[in-house]
Amino acid sequence: MKTASFLPALALLVWLASTPAFALDNNDIGFQQVVDELSDEPDTDIGDGVCKTSNGGCSLRAAIQESNADKDRIWEIQLTAGTISISDEKSNYEIKASVIITGAANGGSILEGHTFSRIFKIVPADSAPVEVLLRNMTLRKG
Repeated sequence: MKTASFLPALALLVWLASTPAFALDNNDIGFQQVVDELSDEPDTDIGDGVCKTSNGGCSLRAAIQESNADKDRIWEIQLTAGTISISDEKSNYEIKASVIITGAANGGSILEGHTFSRIFKIVPADSAPVEVLLRNMTLRKG
């Protein structure tokens, strides 16, 4: 009898493992942005479609802000290797639109928060679902 009750549970686990947790595919990605700045600077002009900080580069915060303003497309944000630290303990990254954030291929992308605050906060702006995929990075102190 124990084997019979184990089989449905095993079948469910196999089905869950084969079902993608992230329902997006490559056709859904509307824009790819490379983060080339390890600072935590905001975007200089949110909503203009250009990820640019006052330093002239593109930070993760600026890329997320631009992604949030562009709800019609799904952004894929690509991180460079290095450590990105949140500059203020109250300034987590607010994600309001579906996004894919991918770390460097060698696994050298680290997002560092403060031990008493979260790193990401997912805040749907309306009734539309927000899907977030984080891959190939280390999250610490958050």
